[in-house]
Amino acid sequence: MKSGTGIFLFLIILCLIPAAHAVNNLVITQPSANETTFAEMRDFYVYGIFPNSPLGTPGNVEIELFHRSSCTFSSPVSCTGSPLRQIQSNVDPIYGTTNQSCLNLTFVNGVSVKGGYVPDIVENPDGSNFTDPNNKVVVTDRYYAGLVLGGVNKTYNTTYKDSSGTPLQDLIAGDYTILVIGLDRSLAGQVVAENISFGITNTALGTNRPPDNKNARVNYAIQHNLRTYFDSFPGYFSDGGSNWSNFVVRAYANNGIEVVNDLSGTTLDTIAVANNTMFMYNINSASTTYSVELAPILRYNLQDSANTTFLYYSNGEPFLTYNDTTGTPRNVASMIIPFTGTNRLALTRVEVRALPSSSYENLYDPNDAAQKTVYTDLSGGVTLNQRQEFIVFGVTKPIASTVGGTSYPYWYTIGNRTSQIAYTITNSNGGTVLTASHDVNLSRYYSPGSTTRYNSLFEFGSEFSTLTAPGTYHVSLVGKDMFGNTVPGTSASFSVTVLPTPVPPEGGGPDAADSGRGSSYGATSPGAPAGQAMTFTLNQAVTANAPGAFTSVSVVPSVTLGSTQMTVADATTIDTSQLADRQTAYIASIEPVGVNPSSISQSTITFAVAGSWLSQHGVNPQDIVLMRDHNGQWSELTTSFDHQAGNTYYFTATTPGFSYFAITTRVNAVTGNTTPVETGSVPASPTVSGGAMTPVVTTPQSAATPVTTTTMAVPASGTSPIRSFGIPVFTVIAVVAGIAILVVGGFLVRRWWIRRQNPALFRKYD
Repeated sequence: MKSGTGIFLFLIILCLIPAAHAVNNLVITQPSANETTFAEMRDFYVYGIFPNSPLGTPGNVEIELFHRSSCTFSSPVSCTGSPLRQIQSNVDPIYGTTNQSCLNLTFVNGVSVKGGYVPDIVENPDGSNFTDPNNKVVVTDRYYAGLVLGGVNKTYNTTYKDSSGTPLQDLIAGDYTILVIGLDRSLAGQVVAENISFGITNTALGTNRPPDNKNARVNYAIQHNLRTYFDSFPGYFSDGGSNWSNFVVRAYANNGIEVVNDLSGTTLDTIAVANNTMFMYNINSASTTYSVELAPILRYNLQDSANTTFLYYSNGEPFLTYNDTTGTPRNVASMIIPFTGTNRLALTRVEVRALPSSSYENLYDPNDAAQKTVYTDLSGGVTLNQRQEFIVFGVTKPIASTVGGTSYPYWYTIGNRTSQIAYTITNSNGGTVLTASHDVNLSRYYSPGSTTRYNSLFEFGSEFSTLTAPGTYHVSLVGKDMFGNTVPGTSASFSVTVLPTPVPPEGGGPDAADSGRGSSYGATSPGAPAGQAMTFTLNQAVTANAPGAFTSVSVVPSVTLGSTQMTVADATTIDTSQLADRQTAYIASIEPVGVNPSSISQSTITFAVAGSWLSQHGVNPQDIVLMRDHNGQWSELTTSFDHQAGNTYYFTATTPGFSYFAITTRVNAVTGNTTPVETGSVPASPTVSGGAMTPVVTTPQSAATPVTTTTMAVPASGTSPIRSFGIPVFTVIAVVAGIAILVVGGFLVRRWWIRRQNPALFRKYD
């Protein structure tokens, strides 16, 4: 052969290689990678979407199932011996697809069918062999799909025999290999394989609404190596388009044995070892999750089995959506938490909001635009103002129950659950102020403007709008079953503090008039990791009628904190008898919203006092102290004067916790109609830019520059200075002179003593 001819043939071969790859249209789309382990005896679909569809003439497809040990995994995969299952299509000889005459569209045994190209209803063109399990393959120009029987439905419209009339073997525990073979036309000679297993399964069970819940469940399943149900389930075939079926009898049986396999003849997959993980979210009695998946767990009393796990979202939603008190939209992710031990109830959050025009009992609307404060940590209690309400959200774990059958196999009814939450609210004296029972039946809206509510029989949202008297209350609750019995493991409690509406005090004093500012303030920090400070800028204004103000709060968390709100509210009704011997500029409550006190390691409060108030009461900055009320006892906090800006004086104080605070004078402060003296010059005030305080930087003086001693005082124009603070000048001079005399005297005495002991040493200098 000439070399030119050889090169030409080599180029032809290179051109043919990609062409061969281009026509490889046989793939296995389902079973997908995360759904290749099945319960013993379960049916399954083998389904493949042609990569280069639509195909003009696909051709016949054969699906075979072998024990994995019978197969050699070369290219292509080959298996020896007789297959356990061998099913084949019978396509139209012209078009290479399944003819509609081979589909029994009149089959109505609990069935809904659309389109028709589903494998369950294949028969011969003459209407025979509808019960033949060996012809259940359809081929279209987009996909092929075959139904493989495992044994659970061996009496449901099938002979359950192979092509020779021999009864099929049940697919029990073991490893298997699927072979899909193209027999003719466009698919001729193509082979694709996939390995599957039958045995013990553990599935992430739950509903698919809304998408956030579905996605969270799928991700959890992948992370924890759990099975999911997103392939076309036996009886629920769908090609994602116009062809689908709903053969509930087949579907319920296959789904049911995946949860608890109660079939006889299994070798590993039995009732005692049933493994299940269920998301307790948005489950109602019309759902498969309730009747086919949860019900078998309760039917066989597996709700407290070590192999059964019930999960819930820490905040009640996969992503909790609301508007905070500043109108800022919040979208807070939840952790996925298991119920543990004997616990059968979890409080997920409490929402505080203004009284709505309509009830929000047992309702979550992610599109609600109302501003809310949301507590996801209830250990520090809940705070609300008068004319606000709070809603308690929670989730319950299923309880032991009778389970009844229905006309459909593996579709059950559940006879008992935690159906009500009984609340008791007591005041600070222990007196009962409210008892009430609320249903466990939370509903949700998902689409903006929609009036369709999806209810959950295991979640609740209890609304309280009648707790209006100021004070601190104790809320305790417990779950009741459908017969009124207390459910063990459902007790919970938390505190609620209702803040009073500020009322101006009587009398003609300056505090009785309008202060010129609001009675409550709030600030939000985006959060910080443990050990890093979070600052809440409050910026309360100092006015003539409101001489004291809180300007900022800084906290250092001991654990990572997310977005957090700090509130300040005037306190006009708290007992101040312990402050009677002090002058008080301002009293207010300061509280972080929904934060466990143990989560904060240290806190600093910055506050301000008007210079005119200091002058009026004859006190100096060092006479000001911040006091804290703790369990009815007022105590002084470590307080420091920080700086002066104009006629306003700023201070800082450290506090071990939050409660009510009072800006007051110290008990030993000299008071009266006096004016502090100012000796020397007053340091320049910090400059203010954009609402932020910029501290003054003083250039250090050189050693040769005389030092000017400055004494800070409260300025008072038109008055004679009669009082200063700092050490008096004459005292300083006297002390310095005394020290100098002692030093010089000591030097002369020492010199005299040395000279007396060594006269020769000093003689030459005489």
